Amino acid sequence: MNPTGKRFMRQALALGLLPLAQACTNLLVTPGASDTGVALLGDNDDSARRLGAVTHFAAAKHKAGDMREVFDFDTGVKLGEIPQPAQTYNVMANANEYGVTIGETTHGGLTELTLKEPNIMDYGSLILTTLQRSKTAREAVACMANLTSLYGYASSGEGFSITDGQESWYMEVIGKGAFGTGMVWVALRVPDGYVVANANQGGIAAYE
Repeated sequence: MNPTGKRFMRQALALGLLPLAQACTNLLVTPGASDTGVALLGDNDDSARRLGAVTHFAAAKHKAGDMREVFDFDTGVKLGEIPQPAQTYNVMANANEYGVTIGETTHGGLTELTLKEPNIMDYGSLILTTLQRSKTAREAVACMANLTSLYGYASSGEGFSITDGQESWYMEVIGKGAFGTGMVWVALRVPDGYVVANANQGGIAAYE
């Protein structure tokens, strides 16, 4: 084999040993940028493990003392339990009965900031629990911040694209690991008339 061929084989082998990327991409379209005048959210999930899977939580009323079990979205491992509110809303996949829709794109980050214990809310459970409790995109942003302040954030850095058909928001978060409960976060309302694409890295500073 000639030197060029050997170099190509070494490069191909090195690429083959790299882990497969589990990347997700979001696209937020504000009402003023949509032909229908309604905010839109496109979410591409590149994880084959969830191909065809649809999560459903029916609307329900809860009694004092009722608890919600929280399972890691990727592994199914139980992370803990949190109290239920008096009312939760109907959720199908990444949207609820009020039109609130949440997509995510993983940023990654330092492993020291992604501790599971004692943190409970991983990124997937945070999305689903927030959808069960929020009627608007603004409520969803506040709910995510509140849930993680109470029960801790148990994932790496994430970007959350959130809309309710009227407003579009983009939220970036990272956990605190052993340095405190909750997460460090920032959220930006996308100005009407704009389209925003988010993919696997922080971008809010670039939008301002």
